[in-house]
Amino acid sequence: MSFDCLVGMELRAEGLALSLKFGPPDGEGWLWCNTCITAPGFRGDLDFQMLRSDLESFRTRLSTAVVEANWPCDVRLASTDPGIDLRFRVEHTGQVVGEYQFGGCGSHRPLLSGAFGMDQTYLGPLLAQVDRVLADL
Repeated sequence: MSFDCLVGMELRAEGLALSLKFGPPDGEGWLWCNTCITAPGFRGDLDFQMLRSDLESFRTRLSTAVVEANWPCDVRLASTDPGIDLRFRVEHTGQVVGEYQFGGCGSHRPLLSGAFGMDQTYLGPLLAQVDRVLADL
């Protein structure tokens, strides 16, 4: 599937930069996804599938995390099938500490994992991107 004209979002943080592109959902809600990942010592692409509900769940958690009164809190973007698992915790100071895993599941599939950091100023723009993606799908 070509991802050239599809909707997407980006996250650029200390230790991780990624762009995600999404294809339209099929009849069961599965989205074809492509991510371009840049991490220390690594740059690559990964194609996988994600349920629309995975993205909607991330949006719900992220919308909670942009409100300072809810800190500390945890946010996660994970695909039902192996592909992406992005977790971060917004601390009471507004600092965000995260971990990621891409690929994986099984001894024969490569897995990239690591950590990243950012602050709360990234959350609002990320939420706006997720809202745009969901509106366009």
